[in-house]
Order: sequence, then structure tokens, then C-alpha cells
Amino acid sequence: MSAPNVTGWESQILRALGAPTSANNINTLDTWVQAEGGYAANNPFNTTVQSGYSGDTWYNTFYDKNGGGPYHVLNFGSWQAGLTATVNTLNQGNFSSIKSALVQDVPTSQIGSIITSSGWGTSSWPTQSTSYQPEQSSTSSSSGSGQTPVVGGIGDFFS
Repeated sequence: MSAPNVTGWESQILRALGAPTSANNINTLDTWVQAEGGYAANNPFNTTVQSGYSGDTWYNTFYDKNGGGPYHVLNFGSWQAGLTATVNTLNQGNFSSIKSALVQDVPTSQIGSIITSSGWGTSSWPTQSTSYQPEQSSTSSSSGSGQTPVVGGIGDFFS
């Protein structure tokens, strides 16, 4: 999975969005990263938004259902870059329903339908959420080389 190998990454995203760092919200982000899939470095939800930091590289390239694109899910060179891009994406008006649900601490079982219907690209949500534990790796900046890419992120928003 693409969860950063950084302790408290969920709380960092939630604080930056002005959302409570509740056990429910942390579980929501852990469940979302599991549902999203992928192995893009420092990019838990496979955003295609550039971070503004040096070191962004393409993880994968895809086209939307209508042939629009190409769009690129990115590997980020650092967690700070990934955090910035993730928060900037969630602050976009077209994803205000997701941000609002996190700010309101909507239960994990209910936020899944908000995310999957938002246009983000996460197409399914687990029926039973469990806290996701990121795989431990020898480096925190692994690009997932050798892993099968999973198309996702916000690219389907453009369809």
C-alpha cells in the first residue's frame, strides 16, 4: 500500500485540513489508503496534483473513461511533498464533500460512499474497515519499484 512510512501521517493530514484527529478519522484514512491501493511513494491516495517540491516523478500514466488525459499519479520525493499535494487536492472545491465529512468526523462506514461518489477514483470501499498497518521497508522513499501499479487517484474525476 502507499501509506507513508511516517508515524502519525494520518494526524498530519487531518490537522492540515482542520479535521479532528479522532480514532474514527484515523481509521477512515487507513481504510481509504487500503481501498485506494497503489504503491506511489509518499502518496497515500494517489493524487495527480503536483507538490511544488522538487523530486516529483510519475508513478503511472492513465486516461479517463472518455479518453481524456494523460494524467499522472505521482511519486513524491519526501513526505512533506506528499502531505502538501494531498492537502491541496482535498482543499479543491470538487472534493469539498470529503473534506467536510472529515471535519464533521463522519463514521468510516459512511464516508466511503462520499469518497467513491466524489470523482476521486477510489471505486470501492471495504464493507468492514480495519486499521491499516503500513508495510515496513528499509527506506521511506521507495517508489514501489517492482510492484504492479494500480490505476487510481483523482484521474477518474475527469471522466
